[in-house]
Amino acid sequence: MPKKRKDKPLDPASQKRDTPDEPELTQLLIYQEKPQQVPLLDFLDALKLSDRMAVLALMEELARLGHRLRPPHNEHLGDQLFYLRVKGEDGAYRVFYFPHGKGICVLCHGFSKKTRKCPPQEIERARKMRAKFESEPHSHTYEEETDGTQENP
Repeated sequence: MPKKRKDKPLDPASQKRDTPDEPELTQLLIYQEKPQQVPLLDFLDALKLSDRMAVLALMEELARLGHRLRPPHNEHLGDQLFYLRVKGEDGAYRVFYFPHGKGICVLCHGFSKKTRKCPPQEIERARKMRAKFESEPHSHTYEEETDGTQENP
């Protein structure tokens, strides 16, 4: 004798959606030592355009994925310190960042990778930047200057 099948009512909350909700973007802040002294921007300005675009593309991925970004695109150094791994035409680059609260990452500085291991002085530099930022976030957050005028579309 065949078993009777008991159908359970469907719970709408347990159903898969055809289009998953997009997660919120991670806000990227840029660290500044003091006004007009922004290590990451100095680093980017020194790069060839194609390499700068590669770095910016990976920064966009960080904004899109946040803490879900995984190797080989980033590396966790412990103590809530990370770096982005970028391959450009002229070499390999690293951009340090750390999380700050929910949904925020602070980008510290970048450097051109010339050795197999990340130089300890670069890691220490990023740790010091994080400590300064955490003690005074407002004074160490870069804000792009605007002249107050709007361009006509």
